Amino acid sequence: MNDDNQNASADHHRQATQNIGGSAGTTAITTPEEDPRRIRLTLPTGKVLPIIFLPGIMGSHLRMSRARQEKLKRDDNIAWRPDYMFETVGRVVHDPDVRQLNFDPDETEVEVYEWTSDGERFDPKQANDKRHDNVPDTLDDIPPLLMADPEPEGLHAAKNPATASAAQKARWRGWSEVMFGTYGTLLKQLEARLNNATHGSEQINAIWDFRYVDKAVDTWGRPAGAPPPPVTADDLKALASGWCPVHAMGYNWLQSNGKQAKKIAKRIRALIRRYKDLGFECPGVILVTHSMAGLLGRALMHKDYGNLTANEVLGIVHGVMPTHGAAATYKRMRAGFEGASGINPLSRLKESIIQQVLGETGKEVTAVLANAPGALELLPNDLYGYGWLQVRDRDGNTLLKLPREPFGEEYAAIQSARKHGRPLPGPLKPNKSLEGIYTQPAEAWWRLINPDWIDPAKKYEGDKERALEAVTKRLENAMKFHGAIQDTFHPCTYAHYGDDSRHAAYGNVVWEVVAGDVARAGDPLGWTLLEDDGEGRLKVRGEQGVVLTLRLQPPAEAGDQTVPAARSAAWVRGTVLVQTGYEHQSSYEDWDAIAATLHSIVKIAVAQAAQQPESSS
Repeated sequence: MNDDNQNASADHHRQATQNIGGSAGTTAITTPEEDPRRIRLTLPTGKVLPIIFLPGIMGSHLRMSRARQEKLKRDDNIAWRPDYMFETVGRVVHDPDVRQLNFDPDETEVEVYEWTSDGERFDPKQANDKRHDNVPDTLDDIPPLLMADPEPEGLHAAKNPATASAAQKARWRGWSEVMFGTYGTLLKQLEARLNNATHGSEQINAIWDFRYVDKAVDTWGRPAGAPPPPVTADDLKALASGWCPVHAMGYNWLQSNGKQAKKIAKRIRALIRRYKDLGFECPGVILVTHSMAGLLGRALMHKDYGNLTANEVLGIVHGVMPTHGAAATYKRMRAGFEGASGINPLSRLKESIIQQVLGETGKEVTAVLANAPGALELLPNDLYGYGWLQVRDRDGNTLLKLPREPFGEEYAAIQSARKHGRPLPGPLKPNKSLEGIYTQPAEAWWRLINPDWIDPAKKYEGDKERALEAVTKRLENAMKFHGAIQDTFHPCTYAHYGDDSRHAAYGNVVWEVVAGDVARAGDPLGWTLLEDDGEGRLKVRGEQGVVLTLRLQPPAEAGDQTVPAARSAAWVRGTVLVQTGYEHQSSYEDWDAIAATLHSIVKIAVAQAAQQPESSS
């Protein structure tokens, strides 16, 4: 025994890592006969707490069905690969009919690493390592879990087909399902820090000590309410009692978040079950969401959609969630996606490419978004507030605000509930934006949908009325979805969002009369649409035959360039941090947003650990 102790320091020491499939283990290379040292393996604690990241709209890679690939005469089944933007531009920058067919929610699914939900219609064989090299083969090891298995060395060494690289293990975790160029920094930081909280059992790792331990959260932003306590050394020691493997799950962002919640819930339950079947204690998962995935995360907890419980999802961290929608969706369907407008050069490039792919004009964008239930769920709902669509004259006088405010008891009850953060009195009333804006007829100049732009691919065989009926149904369902989840927030919710005047967002959408005698034109609701160029310029005829020209104005409300703070992002319920300095799409590349996320995850994990003895008794 004493000899063992004396020789232990000279032995080969290996720490258990994670294999593809989730099991714990290690790969050891046998030593030459003349090497008497033993291999000593440090075993994991047996507890695992998966962290699951859900990306925002356009943040998941999509592939198309065999039938759609054949119809478009494509060499492969790629529908959307945001990490390969220049290649994607070459594929998709076509007429609106090609865009409509390419981004068809009924003919697309998530590009999962060598897996498909429907083998009859989708070809998973194309989803190999080459297709998933957005997580590069050169991905550095992130100890202790994402470690490349060692390969035999020497003149006659034979490659072991069972070994896997760090990149392949990350791909199995779903990292290649999402836009790694945008989310990779977050995924790598979470993996490195959450699994390296301490050295041994007591000493806090330096990667935590400098920036996080005992640091007030106002280091990273302004608490919206009472500030939560800082991360402590004891918190990190509790975190170090198990593994925190970071997973990502893409989803079909073209489809309804309610529909996708049912699919993601199955994947989450399967992941928990997998870890338990491997012998781990897995008390549940923690979700981290970006943008629209916040709506998906809330739907995961709703009984009609994901129906997950607080014993399966221990908490949710929401980043830049459009809690009640975003008026930018209306703007884009009328006048196209915004071009490069940010401060960050890389973000400007991404914005420019997204504009080219999804549409520079309302005509191009409508062909995609009008047929995509998920995208329509980003439109403002009634809780977004009243009067967000406005008409002004050249002197700044407001001529019209839609939707119009209700009167009497209904108005007072809604305002009181919003002010005090209480549930609304009953489900949402018939949506006033739906009736007053989204489903207005073609001749209403302020309407959302131009019937001529819906179906350039002739999926409805040229029947405009049938196409419009289908869109109207999608819009109604989108508002029903918002009504269903309006009060659904996980009891352990943390969130952060941008409230920055330097990154103005469309809180309101303003049409300004830039030409014509508006004083003689009469009520704006009576104006008749004459021309719409799909780029934010309208001509209308008012009373007495007066012709007016209207221009869509730039965004003016504080936010993150996409989600306005006051009308939408601020209405999340939970422990909330208000931040500045980042743009919506690249928010998780901001170090303060990453810091807020790490703090939130640790606090959720520690709260779960504190409840564990009680729940297991």
